[in-house]
Amino acid sequence: MLVMEDIVMEKRNHIFIDGQNLYLSAKRAFGLRYPDFDIPAIGRHLSNRMSPEGGADPVIKFYIGMPVARFSPHWTNFWTNKLNAARDAGVSVTTRDLRYLTETDPAAPGGIRVLSAREKGIDLRLALDVMAAARNPDCKNIMIVSRDQDFREVVEDVEMLCAFSGRKIGLWSAFPEVRNGPSFNRGVDGTREISISWVDYKGLRDPADYRVAPARAEQDREPEPS
Repeated sequence: MLVMEDIVMEKRNHIFIDGQNLYLSAKRAFGLRYPDFDIPAIGRHLSNRMSPEGGADPVIKFYIGMPVARFSPHWTNFWTNKLNAARDAGVSVTTRDLRYLTETDPAAPGGIRVLSAREKGIDLRLALDVMAAARNPDCKNIMIVSRDQDFREVVEDVEMLCAFSGRKIGLWSAFPEVRNGPSFNRGVDGTREISISWVDYKGLRDPADYRVAPARAEQDREPEPS
């Protein structure tokens, strides 16, 4: 008779990618013009660096605020195509529509009104999924791909869960490495950090360009969520 003690569950790395934070960090570090990273490739690369001995395929989850077609048809199409490709490659994708606001730009002469975008609910969903992963007996390591210090709280919650349950889960974060910018080279506090160098990143770029008309990107510039 098979009992629970007889079941050996293979341990996995669980990787949570904060898409907007990754793009803005990579833009600062490498001068990107658009999000050209390969989502599943980045997840596998970071899993291999956490566990060079190998193991089960990682669980990769990606989170992004989704542009709304009414305000930004170009980038809505871009992200729709890119995220569909990621799903086909086995990535779990979570989106929330961006919230758009018309605000006054204090730096503009005459108080020009500008359209700004806000992500709502993405960080909360990512944090809840981190806690769900930590309760999963297959969880070996958790990595948050972000420099957002708001995730420090969920890191502390996982540490507390491990202390109560007697489990060990590695807690990691990753970020693109900014040359000559040490203040930006910081992951989530309380985690072991992995930096993504330009050499690393060049091998993790998506070979597909999901823009319908790349030349239109500047004409259809999506407000960067804050």
